[in-house]
Amino acid sequence: MPAPEQVLIAIYNSAGERVLTLFQGSGLVLPGSLQLSSTVFLGGAQGLTLTFPGYLLEPGQKLTPTLVWNAVNNNGQPVASGIYTIQTTLTNAFGQVTAMQSSVQVVAVDPENSLAIYNSAGELVAHLSLPPDGGRRMVNLWLPSSSFMPNADPATGKSVPGLQFDLSDESGADLSLDWDGLSDRGMPVSSGSYTAQLIYNSPAGSKTIITRSFIVLRSRDQADFAGALAAPNPALGGQDLVVFYPLCPPYGAHASLYTLQGERVAQSDDPAQTGRLSFRTAGMASGVYLVRLERTAASAAIVAQAVLKVAFVH
Repeated sequence: MPAPEQVLIAIYNSAGERVLTLFQGSGLVLPGSLQLSSTVFLGGAQGLTLTFPGYLLEPGQKLTPTLVWNAVNNNGQPVASGIYTIQTTLTNAFGQVTAMQSSVQVVAVDPENSLAIYNSAGELVAHLSLPPDGGRRMVNLWLPSSSFMPNADPATGKSVPGLQFDLSDESGADLSLDWDGLSDRGMPVSSGSYTAQLIYNSPAGSKTIITRSFIVLRSRDQADFAGALAAPNPALGGQDLVVFYPLCPPYGAHASLYTLQGERVAQSDDPAQTGRLSFRTAGMASGVYLVRLERTAASAAIVAQAVLKVAFVH
C-alpha cells in the first residue's frame, strides 16, 4: 500500500517549545482528524493513544494507525503537568502542507523512588534505575568518592562504569549502582560540578530528599569535532555544502541537516573516512539550517556530537 504523504507528529508544551517528535516519516491519509484516547491522562500510566486518520509507515514497512505517548520528552524524561499541543503536519507530493492540532492535559505522577543527576545549572542530565515501586524503598545515599573521571572503551565507544552510588532501603539493606558518565540521551557529560538527588515519596505522603555533590573530570576528548567547519557558508545558488571535520579512527562520522523548526531534511555519511560530509542544496529553500555532526563507534554508540549553523541563498 503506497504511503505518499510526509507526516510529522510533534508535541509542544504551553510555552510553544517542542518536547517530543513522536513520529516523522510517511503515511497514507484518509478523511478525518487525529483522535485521542483521552483529553486528560496520568503520566507514567498506560499512556495516551493517538489514532491517525489513515496509516503511518513505521520502520520495517509496517503500517499502523495508532501511536502511544507515555508523557515523556525527546530525552525519555517525564514531562511536567500541564496542557500540551499535539501538532500533525502533512505534506503531499506537491508540497502542499496541512496542519492539525489537538490538546491534552498531562497530570504528572511522582514515582515513589527516584535517583537523578543534575548539572551545576540545575538541569536534569540523567536518571538511574531503582527497584520498581512496591519493591525496596531506598531512603539513604552515599558516594564513596567525590570525583569521577569517565573512561571509554575505544573499541566500542561505550563508557565504562566508574562512579558508584551506595544506597540503603528501609530495612538497612545496601544497594550499589554505577553511573557511566552518560546523559539520558547517551552523550558523555562535560567536566563540572554535579549533584545526585535521591527522592522517596512515602505512602503516607511525606517526602525525603537527599543530595550528594561530586565533580566530573574529563580529559580533552580526541574524538570531538574541534575545528570542524562548513563551506561555502553561505552556500550560494545551489552550491553543494561540504562539512570538513577532523578524522579520528576507528570512529565514523554522520551528519544530519535540520531546519530551524527541527525538521530533518537531509543526511550524509562518510564511510571511506575522507574527512568530508556533503549536502546538495539545490532545490532547498533559502534560509538558515543546522548541521548536527555525530561521531560513532562500531556499536553505533555516539561518542561525540557538534552543531554547525549554515545558510543557503538562492
